[in-house]
Amino acid sequence: MAEMRNGQRGIAARLCGVLLAIVTALSMLIFVIIAAPVRVAQAAPVGSITIDAQWDRGADGQTALAGDTYAIVRIASAELDADTGAIRAFHTLKPFSSFDRDWAKLTSSELNAAAKQLDAYVTKHRQYAETGVTDGAGRTYFTDLDAGIYLIARTAVASANQRYDCDPFLVAVPETNSGTPTYAVTAEPKFSDNGGITPPNPNPSPNPSPEPNNPSEPSKPTQPTTPGSQSTPKTPANTGAAVSVIALAAIALTVTALIIRDLRRGRQSSGSSMNSRHTVSRN
Repeated sequence: MAEMRNGQRGIAARLCGVLLAIVTALSMLIFVIIAAPVRVAQAAPVGSITIDAQWDRGADGQTALAGDTYAIVRIASAELDADTGAIRAFHTLKPFSSFDRDWAKLTSSELNAAAKQLDAYVTKHRQYAETGVTDGAGRTYFTDLDAGIYLIARTAVASANQRYDCDPFLVAVPETNSGTPTYAVTAEPKFSDNGGITPPNPNPSPNPSPEPNNPSEPSKPTQPTTPGSQSTPKTPANTGAAVSVIALAAIALTVTALIIRDLRRGRQSSGSSMNSRHTVSRN
């Protein structure tokens, strides 16, 4: 009897130890799954650039320049302050090392000159990374942008906008306003009138309908949609972690089943031993 009880206690102790280890491992894994996306989002924020192309901005005759194509490429990365998220320094990327500058100290005229030099080089070597076409409101969007300096250039012009010139320019992501970094950046290109004549509509209506005597109030223009990824950085999926949890749970169940089986066998063997002893004593 004493041997049987000691064996059962030993098996129960091992079972408790294994279960405690499994629960601890599962708790740690769940903590890692929950905390990992937060750390990734804090370590690698992404931003966006909205190009808002308007002629005669702020005037009564302001015109949205629709149908123009803009291209961007990152020419420098940004070193961010771990506490505030503000830019501490810029580092020119290797493909543009020959244009290296102390970017944060350049004047407006120096930045303009650098942008023109970079545009000539990037255009020649076809290094622009993304393009976008302005919509009816004169806007186009670039999202999921890493921190740094971006070269932006108008690479194609709609026929209605031929008279408006625009130089390439540089934009930083994030931009800092009153010490606060802003990752949703709006860029407003500067245009000049080259004196050309805006071409007429190539497909005029052959029979324009007369205006009614009492025209109704025109409907309000539809507001352009903004990209949904500007405010929330992406986080990687946790598919691998979920698979690890399932695998660990399966192992735990298997180990538990084996221990329970051994415990039952121990009880059966102990019972058989007791029966044989009783039989011998009776004889």
